[in-house]
Amino acid sequence: MPERKSRRIIIMSQLALYDKGQGRMDKKADRLFRRDYIYRQNMWSRFYASIVVVIGLICYWVYRYFTTDMDLFDLDLEPMLTQAAFILGATLLLVTVIGTIKATADYQSAQGRLRRYYKLLAHLDRISNKEERN
Repeated sequence: MPERKSRRIIIMSQLALYDKGQGRMDKKADRLFRRDYIYRQNMWSRFYASIVVVIGLICYWVYRYFTTDMDLFDLDLEPMLTQAAFILGATLLLVTVIGTIKATADYQSAQGRLRRYYKLLAHLDRISNKEERN
């Protein structure tokens, strides 16, 4: 009987620690379908990557403008914009692939932790029911 109570306390502590820590994030992920979760994660990654690439390209063009004696009206925009579009597209593709792999792994980990959480809850319920019967 005392070992059941100690086991019950251990399980309750584990559940409380999970609820206060990783449980919040896992439950948010669990509210979404896997594809929706991955889409949301990738959406922000692509947004920030786009901003970084655009700022980087602007800095590069400004640097080239001041280091070479180019006139502002002599700039040939077509190759510059083609190059920028290629760099942006390649970056977004890379961010999407890496983000999808990471978000899928995170989602699966969250699902596994939630399964363990619910198994512990069921085990705690069985222990409590046995104590009530005795």
